[in-house]
Amino acid sequence: MPLLILLAGMLSGVCLPARSQEPALDADTAAAMAVQRNLSLLARQLDVAARERARSSRWNLLVPTLSAGASLAQTYPASAGLGVGLEASLGLSAASSYRMRDAVLAYEAGFLDLQTARRQLERDVRISFYSLIVGRRRAELAEQSIETSQRRLEIARQNFELGRVSELDLLNVQVALENLRPALAQARLDYQIEEMRFKDFLGLDAAREITLAGSLEPASGQAGLDGLLRLADGSPQIQAFLRQRLILSNQKKLAVTEEFAPVLSLSYSYDPVESWSAHSFRLGLAVPLDSWIPRSQGRLRVKEIEDSLARLELELASARRQLEIQVRSLALGLSKSQTGMEAGQKNVELAGKAYELAEREYRAGLVDLLTVLEAYDRLQEAQLDRLAESFSYQVGLLNLAFLLDIAPTDW
Repeated sequence: MPLLILLAGMLSGVCLPARSQEPALDADTAAAMAVQRNLSLLARQLDVAARERARSSRWNLLVPTLSAGASLAQTYPASAGLGVGLEASLGLSAASSYRMRDAVLAYEAGFLDLQTARRQLERDVRISFYSLIVGRRRAELAEQSIETSQRRLEIARQNFELGRVSELDLLNVQVALENLRPALAQARLDYQIEEMRFKDFLGLDAAREITLAGSLEPASGQAGLDGLLRLADGSPQIQAFLRQRLILSNQKKLAVTEEFAPVLSLSYSYDPVESWSAHSFRLGLAVPLDSWIPRSQGRLRVKEIEDSLARLELELASARRQLEIQVRSLALGLSKSQTGMEAGQKNVELAGKAYELAEREYRAGLVDLLTVLEAYDRLQEAQLDRLAESFSYQVGLLNLAFLLDIAPTDW
């Protein structure tokens, strides 16, 4: 349609043009880039690497402590003596196994936190990407509305000069035009702020230009609510509580063995100077007694861990209840967004028919160009409303997928 080409040409000076000098980023590419470059995620990876070193070296608890020494002694007035020695010692108790287990659980908890942070980052990047898609379209529509309003003002001035409209009508058109400018400025500002946030996710400089590719057309359809609730225990939030319960249970066993279990100590020393007693071996068994006293420090330590476990069980029950509420709320929101998208699609179709009718009547000389421009604006507004509803659906979908630790395509 020649007129459609003309209207598209009016948008050539839009505030957010495509940038060809940078590779285009779609949602998947942006999420993958963020995982590789995001500074916060890289810091978490260093923490997990440190825990991995502690886990892999946990067997050092079973390695004897080695020491070597030399001494020079002078007795008056008898003689002087030089001593050289080597000593090895090792303490063994049931607590050693729980200390090693604690290193394993700490690594697994850190790795789980890292995976959760990675999935959260991917979700946030995708939401930010789709927000930019909507924000760019909103800014384009605001620019287009100003173009139409300026055209309306030109026609009003012509009619005022011909005496067809009053000065009040002309002023009303001018006021309507000026009222549109703050919306355009706000749309541009919102886009720029979201773009900087998006670049921060990706580990890019704020001044670096990016080009977005892709659209916002989420697939319809969702699993039943009962099916979603059955996936609740796979939630990262619930898994974190379960992992913390394992850690506290192990810490309780560690505290009990440290405070009440006997400790076997082995030591060996060698002093070549004292030839008559160059080798010595010592075996000892120590049993802590103070922890058996009521209200001792050891007993209080165990009691505090038991209290933490009881408190954790209550928090876990509350978290499961809150998770169910979140899942139900998101599922209801998705259902509402689906209905909104269907209604939005119908509005787009109706606005499209109205625009085609206005275009035909314009060619027939029945309406002026302003009528066509206004019909085109209404079509664009209907498309933006549908896009905004699609954005709400996509955000709900991503939040629900993150909440249950599943891919959006898995249900």
